[in-house]
Amino acid sequence: LVCHHKFSGENVPAALPCGHDSTCAICHLRLRHLHDDRACPVCRSPNEDIVVSDMVPDADGNLKAYEEYERWGADMGPGWTYREEVGVFFPDAYWGAHAAQLFGLGCGVIEKTRGGDGSGAPVCTPCTWEASSSALYFDAPARTGTGAQNEADEANDNWRPTGPLRGLVDHLRTSHGRQLCTLCVRFRRDFVCHLPRLNPREHHEHLSGKYAGDAGSGFRGHPMCEFCRPKRFYDIGKLHEHLNKEHYKCHVCEKAGLPNQFFKDYDRLEAHFRSEHFLCPDPSCLAARFVVFENEIDFRAHRMAVHGAGADTGRIQISFQVRGSRGQHPDNPDRPPTLEGGDFAHGPDGGHVFVPEALEGPGENAEQENEPLITDPVHAARTAAMREAAAQRRREQGEDAEREEEERAFP
Repeated sequence: LVCHHKFSGENVPAALPCGHDSTCAICHLRLRHLHDDRACPVCRSPNEDIVVSDMVPDADGNLKAYEEYERWGADMGPGWTYREEVGVFFPDAYWGAHAAQLFGLGCGVIEKTRGGDGSGAPVCTPCTWEASSSALYFDAPARTGTGAQNEADEANDNWRPTGPLRGLVDHLRTSHGRQLCTLCVRFRRDFVCHLPRLNPREHHEHLSGKYAGDAGSGFRGHPMCEFCRPKRFYDIGKLHEHLNKEHYKCHVCEKAGLPNQFFKDYDRLEAHFRSEHFLCPDPSCLAARFVVFENEIDFRAHRMAVHGAGADTGRIQISFQVRGSRGQHPDNPDRPPTLEGGDFAHGPDGGHVFVPEALEGPGENAEQENEPLITDPVHAARTAAMREAAAQRRREQGEDAEREEEERAFP
């Protein structure tokens, strides 16, 4: 990483133990504070402490390297400031003029008023309120408090600003009728001084991804959980984490190519199993939950193997069917039907299915976190064996179908 601006003003280089001094201090602060990343951006060597250059060249015109600065633990003597929160030594002048402002809690609102010169021309006046001259906000995004407390606050929607940040929030509300987006304060990788101060209309537009101030940033709004309205989440990844932890996904639809079919609770998911798939009605399977099959062959094989041949006629009907009352696909009648009428539609069971925007990347196939395990070892072993046998049978059927297709194509 090499900064593409001239080293001057706030953009001065930082000296690293590894010797890669081509990155400016502001970029290092973003990495170290906002991303909790203290590695060199070039060679990825860990650097516990770095030194912002004093911009004093040597006889050859070169800036000093890291080892040329005298240090005594967390002290470099007069003229230097050390901030343990980010592990950076700053020249006092640079800290006061540039770095401290990034962590400051100034108002940041610019009010338009009418000039007093009689012309009536609008005058932009910045509000000079500040929490206090020494109030600095070093709580990094998504790392406020302990991890357990963060999860509890997020689950119960209990997070509230405290300390100097609360003073800024109160000032924005009472003096300007504006607010900070608390989701951005907690999770956005940016300094609080750079976050927009929003009026109610702008805040609503920001949540839905329609705020003009977010144009060009790639931000698409904070998605809402349709089961927990009006609760929103920072991004689609956080929404999927919540859905997989607090709600239920149909794994049968997932395997059939219809992903992210979420239901509010297991009762609604079970009703979906009954109407769209093949749910085993045996009391032990109903108690174990999630004993459901995508076709009649697997279902009947499970019934005979786990519950005894007497549970059915003992024969598997080859002309099986795949249930689905929401309209079949004309090109593939065995595929579960898709939803119509938007992403949040009424199912045939009277409940709802929520289909959020899909994840991209490693989290695409996130696992359901609240699915119970089958505790009975015999039941679990039999179910696993039958699922594997059913999968093998489907593979063999697929191979037979491919051979038949080749024979028809090349008689």
